[in-house]
Amino acid sequence: MLLGGQAITGHTGHVSYMPQTPSLMPWRTVLENVELGQEIRGTADRARTLQLIERCGFTAIKDAMPSTLSGGMRQRVSFIRALNSPGSLLLLDEPFSALDEVTRIDMQQWLKEILAMEQRTVLMITHSIEEAVKLSDKVAVLEGKPAVIQQVHDTSRLSAEDTQVLRHELLDLLR
Repeated sequence: MLLGGQAITGHTGHVSYMPQTPSLMPWRTVLENVELGQEIRGTADRARTLQLIERCGFTAIKDAMPSTLSGGMRQRVSFIRALNSPGSLLLLDEPFSALDEVTRIDMQQWLKEILAMEQRTVLMITHSIEEAVKLSDKVAVLEGKPAVIQQVHDTSRLSAEDTQVLRHELLDLLR
């Protein structure tokens, strides 16, 4: 596997991962869960961690245990843990699926802002056509088991009209 033109197969520390289910450590607080990736790499940055927690609106619950959080809150903690991990490749599996619409839109916008500032590659799995087109430079449609890429669409420079056409094409393809 190549990342930035360099082979990373067999090398650790290049990937930050957010699974579909939050997978938080139940014995660690929100703060401790968010710090986990940095802790493993030995690159602790408490200021960044607290900034991400604050941006997510979780300052008041940073010392809470995962068992006291709602499902959507646990998913957001998992999301900021992945953002806080130092890997240059960010793998997100349905990162916003358990969130209400308002929170989902806010988190999508936040991800776009972070990616505009940081040079990270994101591979996001989603079943939402709207989310895929809105957040991506490229959309790959997978089919079968094991999954095979059926189509790839460049979405980086689409006009509003072309975006709407692509949404309909993708919907028709997936039906």
